[in-house]
Amino acid sequence: MKLFNSPKPNDQWLNILAITFLSSLALSILSFLTYKSIFNVAYGLTLLCSLILSALHWNKLKALFRLADVRVIILACMALPLSILLAQSLRMSWMANPFDGPIRLTLSLAIIFSIYYLKINFLKLLEWLTPMSLLAIYAYAMTYPGNYLPRITNPYVDPIIWGNFCMVLGLMMLFSINKSDRTLLKLFKLVSFTFGAYLSVLSQSRAGWLAGLILLIIFLVLNRKELGYKKLLALLIASTITCVVLYQLSPTIHGRVDTAIAEVHNWMSGTQKESSSGYRLTMWKMSLYLLSQAPFTGYGDYQLLPYLSDPYILSFADAESIKTIQCCGPHNEIMAHSLRSGVWGLIAILATYLLPIIFYIKNISSSSNQTSQSLARVGLSLSLGLLICAFLSEMLSLKFIYSYYSLVQAGIIGAILWNRHEQK
Repeated sequence: MKLFNSPKPNDQWLNILAITFLSSLALSILSFLTYKSIFNVAYGLTLLCSLILSALHWNKLKALFRLADVRVIILACMALPLSILLAQSLRMSWMANPFDGPIRLTLSLAIIFSIYYLKINFLKLLEWLTPMSLLAIYAYAMTYPGNYLPRITNPYVDPIIWGNFCMVLGLMMLFSINKSDRTLLKLFKLVSFTFGAYLSVLSQSRAGWLAGLILLIIFLVLNRKELGYKKLLALLIASTITCVVLYQLSPTIHGRVDTAIAEVHNWMSGTQKESSSGYRLTMWKMSLYLLSQAPFTGYGDYQLLPYLSDPYILSFADAESIKTIQCCGPHNEIMAHSLRSGVWGLIAILATYLLPIIFYIKNISSSSNQTSQSLARVGLSLSLGLLICAFLSEMLSLKFIYSYYSLVQAGIIGAILWNRHEQK
């Protein structure tokens, strides 16, 4: 199957632009969490090509963006930059740096149009490039290990982010399985999912494990008609047994789960608050209080420090929690954006995740196009997986992560739109 269909096959310059866009798009997916310089160049070229395509076909771009579903996606892509602008205006303090990551979500609208206009087979790209990407991520981490051994990661991200994304990439392969796939392709996708989950275990990233469990149940529910209730029940039982066996046999899983439960219990009982989970819970409590003190303005990216001498915060927060929230945020994406931009940041980050999720669910339930349904399932696993992880860490914390998330999500949405258009 062709990877793209040029709307003007005889237009040499359009074809060169399309091939450049497709090549840089593929390289961006392949180089994620490996050589950051290669990823940044590939992403920059992808974005440049998409902006040129959008400018050259401005009327078609406007026609696409008039669709009701697309307007919802536009809102999701613009929510975070708008929330930052509004909070900064209310504080009367403007800085360009906070826009650097979120603006990439807005710029991805051009990538959505380019995928739609060139009719790129993004599902096929993901099916083959994501497993290769997982292998590259693992090889890079083995070649250039991070500073968290024995937890596996690379030198420029912590094992939580690394492991969460490995799990999400594996889940994307799982959710791409459909009944028309050949047996070998289904097996290939299952192996890819298993490998992604294995990498998440190596990183000891508990948020990724939680996302994996929840999305595995959702995957089975989505496929209940094809499986039948007997097979569905059997798979649920088999999945439960597998999880119990892994918990019993894997020292890593057993230790990390038991530690988390004990730490949460000790924090809630007040017997021991200085622990990994304890620091998180303390920072979340601090964040809720800080939000209540400045609900409409937030504090910006660099303005938390003056407020951390508050007597109420000092009455329960330990020195490590205060230090961590100043340098690294509250380890919760929703609360992090609430601190930066107040209630506007809270609404914006929820819109960033939930509006695409609603778009995907709508296409899963209403579309009769199998490719659109498969793409929507992959998109659901991406956005919902990252949202679950976001409650325990800041997933969109780095500029290159914004780039990757916006790129892949734009590819999925653009492909859904053109497949749906073809159906009509």
